[in-house]
Amino acid sequence: MFCQFWFSGEIEPFSSQVSQFTYLWDVGWDFADLKLQPYLITCELPEGHSHLVPRSVSLVEHQCDNASNNLLVVHNPLPPGQKRKDFAVCVKGLYFYHQSMYAVRVAEYVELLKILGAEHITIYRFQVHANISKVLDFYALTDVAVDLVDTTMPGPFANIPDFMERYLKAHPRKQYVQEVIHYNDCMYRQLDLFNYFVPIDIDEVIMPVSTDNWHDLVYKKAIPASQGQNVSAFIARNVFLADSEVPEHTDVIPWYMHMLQNVRRARNIDPADYVGGLLHQKSFHDVQKVLTLYNHSPRECFDKRCKVHVFEPEDAFLQHYCIGRTRPECRNNNLTVDTTIWKFKNELIRNTNRVLRRVGILGANNP
Repeated sequence: MFCQFWFSGEIEPFSSQVSQFTYLWDVGWDFADLKLQPYLITCELPEGHSHLVPRSVSLVEHQCDNASNNLLVVHNPLPPGQKRKDFAVCVKGLYFYHQSMYAVRVAEYVELLKILGAEHITIYRFQVHANISKVLDFYALTDVAVDLVDTTMPGPFANIPDFMERYLKAHPRKQYVQEVIHYNDCMYRQLDLFNYFVPIDIDEVIMPVSTDNWHDLVYKKAIPASQGQNVSAFIARNVFLADSEVPEHTDVIPWYMHMLQNVRRARNIDPADYVGGLLHQKSFHDVQKVLTLYNHSPRECFDKRCKVHVFEPEDAFLQHYCIGRTRPECRNNNLTVDTTIWKFKNELIRNTNRVLRRVGILGANNP
C-alpha cells in the first residue's frame, strides 16, 4: 500500500510506500471476526519533501492508483518560544440521544477536569440530546480549551438517529474499536502541544488524593517515585462509586450535581496486580514515549515495552461512577463514604452553574 501526499503548489501527488501497520488492538483480544479493524498506518514523507507539511494524504493499493479517499492533514505545531502544556484529555464519542439530564453532567465533568488541571479537552460527538449539544456547542464556541469533533461510525455501522445508541449497546465490540480511533486521533492532533494525554469517559475522573491537582500528582508524586524507570504512563486504579439511594445533596450541594452527590465508593480499590488486564484503570500517557494508546493504558511504545507506574491509593485513584447501579460490580454493599471531591465543591458548583445559566438550563435566579 502507498500514501499519496498532496503539497501546496503541486498538481500531482508524491508517493511513499507504507512502512508500518500498527494494530490498535491485541491479537489475543478475539476481535478477528470484525470486518473493520483499527490500525495506525505509517508512511515516511517523500525524499525532498521531509521539511514540508502536506495538505492532505490519500491511501491507495498501488502507487499510481487514482485515490478514492483524501484526508486533510491536521498539524498543530508548537508556536515559537512556547513550551508544551501538561495535560490534554480525550473523551470518546458521546451517543446519549435520549438522556437530557446528561447535559448537566457534561458541564460538571468538564468544569471538574479544568479545576484538576486539564488544559485542553477534546470531545467526540456521535448523536446526543439537544440539551447536551447546547452545552457542548457553548464550550466549542466560547472556550479555547475545549474542542468538539463531530464523528460517525464507519462503513455499514449504524448512523441513524434514535437507533445508534441501541445498536452500539447491542454490539459493544464495534464501539470499542471506534473508541481507540478517537483516542489516537486526539493524541496525534495535538502531538506537539502537550506532555500527557488522558483518555477518559464522562463517568470517571482521576482523583488526586494527597494533592489538589494533576500537576502536583504527576510531578511531585509519580515522577520522583518512578525515577530512572523510563515510565510511559502513570496509572490510576479503579474504584466504583455507587449511585446513592439517598443523595448527598445539602444546602450547599445542589441536587443535580451528580459527582458531588455520590460519594459512596467500594472499600476495595482494584489491586495493583490487576493493571494490564481488561479492567477499568485510566492513565496519564507520556507523549514522548507512547506510539499508540487505548482506553486504559499504552498500547505500544517507542521502546517496544511500555513501562508504567501505578499510583498508590493514598495518592490517586480512578473514581468510576455507576449509573443506576445496574452493573454487577456496582451492586456493592461494602461501601464507604469518600468526600475527597468535596475539596473542590465551591469552585465546581460556581463554575458549573455559570455554564448552565449561560446555555439556559438553569434560570438566572439560581445561585
